[in-house]
Amino acid sequence: LAGLALGAGIWWSKAGGGRLLWVGLACLSLWGGLAVQRNAQWKSELSLWTAAADGSPQMPRVYVHLGNALRDAGRSLDARKSYERALVLDPDSRPARTNLGNLYYEAAQADSARRTEYLAVAVDQYEEVLVKTPDYWEALNNLGSALMGLGDLRGAKDAWQRAQAVHPNHAEAHFNMGLLLARTGSHLAAIDHFDRALALGEDPEILLEKGHVLVAVRRLDEAAAVYRRTVVLDPKDAASRYNLAQVLLAAGEDDIQQGFNSQGVAKWREARAVLVELLQLQPHHNRAQMRLAQLEERLR
Repeated sequence: LAGLALGAGIWWSKAGGGRLLWVGLACLSLWGGLAVQRNAQWKSELSLWTAAADGSPQMPRVYVHLGNALRDAGRSLDARKSYERALVLDPDSRPARTNLGNLYYEAAQADSARRTEYLAVAVDQYEEVLVKTPDYWEALNNLGSALMGLGDLRGAKDAWQRAQAVHPNHAEAHFNMGLLLARTGSHLAAIDHFDRALALGEDPEILLEKGHVLVAVRRLDEAAAVYRRTVVLDPKDAASRYNLAQVLLAAGEDDIQQGFNSQGVAKWREARAVLVELLQLQPHHNRAQMRLAQLEERLR
């Protein structure tokens, strides 16, 4: 209203004021009241989109955003109804159907009794999206996760391969493929996918999983280097520190058995330092306490 206010002010001043002044004051009061009322609607995402839905009940986009706000507020059932309302108004709404699938996928993680049922619904939603847009990244990636949750590893692999084919620079599809390959025993292929994901951006979770696979194939020194990097990126993560200590203990044992005593002892000392740091973060970490006590005996 800035331009309108300036123009009206100039016009009123040229007109000589008078009764126009009172008209202006009345308009100012009215607009001020409406602005205050509107500010209350802008208090939060939820209040904003609730007001938008009340004012535009036939707009599917509004119900998508309202569903997102409800989901963020922890009101999953209301969010589902909002997405379903958007789909009634527009059955081809990609965000509504994808978000509805995401909602069921999340529900499956929280409700073990209905896990299979919810995952099946999520799969249906993602596949419906992909009928219209077969290269839609989010639906492809999440379809793979839902299928893996159902135990359909071949279907999950196919979904993630499709995702990588059309979106080669998305780290998450490579990470998920790495998890699947590690689960099926294809450790070297899993490492390759973790490396591809890490090339697109370092992430402690990806590093942690890569470390697990390196341990599985007994590449302990490499695993230790990966866990060290994880600790640097996430200093408060107890799991990374404990894994690092475990790997250093095992690598040190291997070195000593092969006659490399000084190298082995050096790794044990590093493991001791890592365990001490871990217990400073979590004083009641029982496994760390036990490992440290065992290590102190060995280093005497």
